[in-house]
Amino acid sequence: MYMQTTDWLDTIRHYTVKFSPDLSAAKIIYEIAPGSPAHALGLTPGDALLSVNGVAASGLDIDEVLLKTNVIIYRFYRPSHRNILDIRMRCMPLGVRFLASAPGILGRARKHGYDGAGGLYALWEQEDYANIQALARMIGSKSSASLVSTLLGRAKIEPIVNFMQAICDYERTGQDEAAEVLRTFTEIYANTYAADVQALGYYYLARLARADADLLYYQEYMHQAYMLNPASMRICQGARQAKINIDLSNPMLGRMLPLHYKFKPLGGARGTKLKIDLPALISHLQDGQVVPLCFMADCRANPAYNQAVKAYRTMHNSIGNNLAPLVVITNKLRQKSDQAYWYKQEGLALKSGLPITILLEQSGSFISDLDIKTAPVFWAVNQSGRVVWTDGLVDAYDYWSLLYAINGTSAFEIKPQDTGRQNIGR
Repeated sequence: MYMQTTDWLDTIRHYTVKFSPDLSAAKIIYEIAPGSPAHALGLTPGDALLSVNGVAASGLDIDEVLLKTNVIIYRFYRPSHRNILDIRMRCMPLGVRFLASAPGILGRARKHGYDGAGGLYALWEQEDYANIQALARMIGSKSSASLVSTLLGRAKIEPIVNFMQAICDYERTGQDEAAEVLRTFTEIYANTYAADVQALGYYYLARLARADADLLYYQEYMHQAYMLNPASMRICQGARQAKINIDLSNPMLGRMLPLHYKFKPLGGARGTKLKIDLPALISHLQDGQVVPLCFMADCRANPAYNQAVKAYRTMHNSIGNNLAPLVVITNKLRQKSDQAYWYKQEGLALKSGLPITILLEQSGSFISDLDIKTAPVFWAVNQSGRVVWTDGLVDAYDYWSLLYAINGTSAFEIKPQDTGRQNIGR
């Protein structure tokens, strides 16, 4: 088992209510990881998280809360049961995914600027172009470049801002000027962003090719978009319309990982000649352990990597003995031009002594050998060197799902003495 079943839950209380609470400041669950604490607690999609440690859930960065406390109190409203659920437990992620709200997305952008494509996709899947436009304005006004340009009297807009505005213009009017911005971004700038952003670029290249009656490029671009982000509903729909055979399984799943690469550890003494190979890393795995691998192709930092390392930080104390420490494989040193916010979580993890092994493979041959087109890519490898997981490790949902896949059962249970019920009216 990957953790003790007797020390994770303090108390759980049910309060029956006559009227549903205000959900305007709540987060709504839409997905629950198998074998996770949320699954053991009986939470279901549609349940609403009202608060965390007494603070309204909407706009709250729960990962940050998890990193700053030892005990956490979740308050949920369960519409199907008409009750409030108070959960006091050991400080660890529940393993749920929430529906993204436009106010929450815009709030994060107001605070951080561009911090990944999650918010953009949530709005894009809903065809909410008004809020995509607002998001673009928010990111443009928040970026350091825009502040400097204001002082110097000249504009320098981050490429993703122009791209988002062009999406809105193209969807609303289909104007040629917007089409040109979409082409330019995808061909010149997209590869500096994570896979989901690149997928959007290829999706629109496919749309443009279809408008030009170029069937060959239409299918090629849509296939590329699907390969970069098969989780997007709109991209999947576009792939089906392009008559592309959709297969959600990664071709590397179940295959042996090539083990011939030689690496140089990063963060050691200057000029070190020490080499590490994958067989040596895998040989140290204990029975039943797997090692999570993060491949960073052609870069060392981006918003998606930053968020993924934050998830690893929140999960580390909960994942127990089944997961070896995270190994990051890259072919690039960190560049001085990397935005500090896109790199922050790795620095915090290393500073706190969290076990992360960062390896440099300077030839970059792993990119072509493994057909890795973007970064980050997360897999897990077992003692024999076989790839047993290719579905990513970017949040707690992924980690609990991986652990359940390894064990085939949940490590959580609820004892009767932990629960209680009370009737209240409103």
